[in-house]
Amino acid sequence: MVTKTTTKKVPKDEAAGHLEKAREWMESATLLAGTAECSALVLSIHAVIAAADALTIRVLGVRSSSKRHEDVLSVLAGLPFDDIKKAAKDLQAVLAKKSEVEYGSRILKSKDAARIVERARSFLEYVERRMAEA
Repeated sequence: MVTKTTTKKVPKDEAAGHLEKAREWMESATLLAGTAECSALVLSIHAVIAAADALTIRVLGVRSSSKRHEDVLSVLAGLPFDDIKKAAKDLQAVLAKKSEVEYGSRILKSKDAARIVERARSFLEYVERRMAEA
């Protein structure tokens, strides 16, 4: 169940800056995938957070201001898109690895890391398509 979260009003023209950050981080993650898994994963995580902010800012004029990154899912649920639930699953899968990747001692296997990077890329591509329509 997705619950309501706190949000912060943001001028819609700031969405482009968040999207640019997301693209840069995703590009770097892609370059590092297969050689520096932890770095690729951290960059992928930051890419999806920035991408989610970009989309909610562009469409709703708000971003999540919760300390829990997962709470952005409730903001995304308010978007007027039929396919948002599918895209949100990619976001949720990436965010679910945040604590493990950033604070844990275990290194993910290359194939597992590749799956997370791919889901991050999928979410970013979704955001780019939707923002082009907005």
